[in-house]
Amino acid sequence: MTIAAFAVVVASTGVVLSFRDQLKEPDPVATPVDTPPSIDALIARAEAIGGAAVTDVTLPSAPTEPYQLWIDDDDETVLFLDGRGELLGRRASKGGFTQLLFALHTGAIAGFVGVLLSALTGLSILALVVSGLVMARVRARPRPR
Repeated sequence: MTIAAFAVVVASTGVVLSFRDQLKEPDPVATPVDTPPSIDALIARAEAIGGAAVTDVTLPSAPTEPYQLWIDDDDETVLFLDGRGELLGRRASKGGFTQLLFALHTGAIAGFVGVLLSALTGLSILALVVSGLVMARVRARPRPR
């Protein structure tokens, strides 16, 4: 019964996490530029704005998407810059809804015991799938008469 409760938590948080992009606030829109900036220039600009080192950069996949640069600060801030290096917005990501869902999904919210239970839940589900496939295969074999 305990594994079933964890399976419900893992499955439901996994489903919600699949739609996290639709649940979050939309990213700001950037004005397209003819010549993309150098990543070094964007990082220098972001570090000047954020006051800390940049830990990660996401490049835009469309002309109107901003560059996303994560700052190594206590709030896990994401800066949104356009192709000219202008700040379009900032967002603190620490303690957000997605992080809570990840902590529930992985069991990390309950520490090592929670992670262990989450792993056991996944292994239990895997065992059910494998045993079900084996049973289906055995039943599909013709029986000698």
